[in-house]
Amino acid sequence: MDFLREIKFRGKRVDNNEWVYGGIWISEANDYYIISSHWFTGLHEMNGKEVYENDIVKWGHQYNENPLRIAIVKIDPYIKFICLNLKESNGMPTIFKFGNFAYADIFDKDAELLGNVYDNKELLIGIVSSI
Repeated sequence: MDFLREIKFRGKRVDNNEWVYGGIWISEANDYYIISSHWFTGLHEMNGKEVYENDIVKWGHQYNENPLRIAIVKIDPYIKFICLNLKESNGMPTIFKFGNFAYADIFDKDAELLGNVYDNKELLIGIVSSI
């Protein structure tokens, strides 16, 4: 599934720890720095929230699947989901490339944004410890 997505980013300020959203920007006054930059995927989750790189999402709960899929969103260059709670036979996390898995057409109805890898590290600890 190829689609054009709006090019915008999210970054975290080091001066006040707040997220800022928009295009590519530079502070001319050098009054703040961005510690990380995440691409917008072009996807929205079931509550209408935008999904960015390094967000943590889950899906499968609408259909009572066991286990649920809980994943970190990555872009390199395609959108993919690294499921830390599902393992392949070689012990590596299961990776779903967007468009090549069953939930591509219903992502906005089933996927739920849980947080991101910076503000919600406790989610990662819970996922990794349950493997």
